[in-house]
Amino acid sequence: MFRAHVASLVLFVSLFLAGRAVFRTTVDSERTTFSSVKVSSRLTKVTPGLLTDPGGHRAISGTGCTLQGDLLTAQLVEVIGRDGQSSWLQHTSLKVEPTDLDLVDHEESTSQDDAPPIDKLSKNDSSKTNGSEELDNTTLPEDVESVEGDKQEPSFDSDSAKPARGPLDFSRKPAMRRLHTKIKRTLNEYYTRHQNARDHCPWAIMHSIIAWGVDTQLYLDRRNGQRVSAIGWLCFNGRSRNERLFSLSQGKIRPHEGPGLQGHQAQFLAMLAQSKVKRGYPMRISERDFTIDDLIEYEKSTCYSGTELTFKLISLSHYLSHDEEWKNDRGETWTVARILKEELGQPIRGAACGGTHRLMGYSYSLQKHIDRGHEVDGQWLRAKKFTAQYHKYAFSLQNRDGSFSCNWFDGTGDWYDDQRKIQTTGHILEWLVYSLPEKRLEDRRIVKAVNFVASVLYQNRYNKVEVGPLGHALKSVVLYEHRVFGQGFGHRRLRYDDVKTEVDDLASRDTGSSSEAKELQ
Repeated sequence: MFRAHVASLVLFVSLFLAGRAVFRTTVDSERTTFSSVKVSSRLTKVTPGLLTDPGGHRAISGTGCTLQGDLLTAQLVEVIGRDGQSSWLQHTSLKVEPTDLDLVDHEESTSQDDAPPIDKLSKNDSSKTNGSEELDNTTLPEDVESVEGDKQEPSFDSDSAKPARGPLDFSRKPAMRRLHTKIKRTLNEYYTRHQNARDHCPWAIMHSIIAWGVDTQLYLDRRNGQRVSAIGWLCFNGRSRNERLFSLSQGKIRPHEGPGLQGHQAQFLAMLAQSKVKRGYPMRISERDFTIDDLIEYEKSTCYSGTELTFKLISLSHYLSHDEEWKNDRGETWTVARILKEELGQPIRGAACGGTHRLMGYSYSLQKHIDRGHEVDGQWLRAKKFTAQYHKYAFSLQNRDGSFSCNWFDGTGDWYDDQRKIQTTGHILEWLVYSLPEKRLEDRRIVKAVNFVASVLYQNRYNKVEVGPLGHALKSVVLYEHRVFGQGFGHRRLRYDDVKTEVDDLASRDTGSSSEAKELQ
């Protein structure tokens, strides 16, 4: 009896292998290649020997895919087990039904060997293109130029509270009105949760500034206590969880990097730039008076080839003209174009926060260049073409619920983890909302992503969300409200009549005389 069972089993395996060989030789030879493919969660037909299913796994998504008949071959496939844990399999094939596939970017054929755009950008890529190759100019949020002159009172940009252009036409649609209601509910929920200088370090406060800009408030000593401008507090070197952001070195400003401080060179200056703070705004370190201009000079002097220049690109693109030249402290000549060239030669994957900050640097520098009426050529043309490619790539990794890949730009990924999705989707959406042309903000994929972020943040309003991811996720929604619904920066605090910034006694605490402290308002 046992031998009979063994013989039957051997016969079954032989027939299966023969059938598999016949299948592989008779399958339709026409191949259709896709940049990304998502496999429905109802996929249950897994061909033995191709992708086994011993633990109840099911294929979720794949990249670098080729469909030949009903045989899907993927460079990378994500599978999720019964325990909800995600794992990845490389160079995997599985038999699928056409109804199980959601094909993304199928109008664009790509090779299985295609890599994400960043890996195809050469440092030596020239800007030589003809007119037919140039992409359409992007239209991004209007920026407010710094107002120069010694007679200007150091303050926030006087125009920073103005809407860019008013609500866009499509924002009046009923579905968009409902989305705006959801956005306002979420932002109102989080805005009033001000951080405090006793418990939060400068790094945490900076990530609150990412979201709220000049509206950012900070409690001193305790929650629900005295409030001051968060930007003003850091510029006056206020102590935050026993840390100060600046010190003096040979009489000059020196910002600090490290845990609880800046995570990257020029990070604070980049946040000031994106908050549209004037370069004449006052700073005070160790009882000496400075302005943002002094911080700009420090960041200019420490530009070095081969280092991360992402945040210097954002900040110096904002505060300097495109053709201004300067020398660093090694005597090397630098320009904004050189910084952009250096950054374009660096990878996206593996960079900070999945490379989203580097992409924001490209887009921010490009948009400032366009805003000032300059021709898009040279390094800015390279940045323009490259970011357009990455827009398409980012959308190819979007999940069904509107979130973006939990694996940043390394491939698709849809984890059952709200915290991770807030982190990755918040960063990616922030860059997309800033950099996409105005007409594409109505794209259902962007609307779906904004809806996802607004919803998941509200659903987690009673759960702890890490400060960094929260700041970028909120900023993505704030930017969308600004560009689509015409909500200006600088108005949020004014909507709360009970908010009063008291700074009369800052001198006795940390930051200089009372009259100087009043300038923070």
